[in-house]
Amino acid sequence: MDRKSKFKVLEKLLDAGFDDEKKVTNFELADIVTAKLDNREIPIVIELREAAKNHKVIAFFADKLEKKEGGSDNAR
Repeated sequence: MDRKSKFKVLEKLLDAGFDDEKKVTNFELADIVTAKLDNREIPIVIELREAAKNHKVIAFFADKLEKKEGGSDNAR
């Protein structure tokens, strides 16, 4: 995703009260409604959650994150 889209999502998250890394990391499915996100923005939130968890938020916004191969790490 482009940087402009990422900042738009960040603005929506901040407006919805997700104003620190812990809150972003704890973002859940029901929070999509609270943050007024649309379907195209959900992947950005997922990437941002991972970036916050791994202390790579600046790299996320600078488009410098390494992409993991083989899908998502979210399986538990």
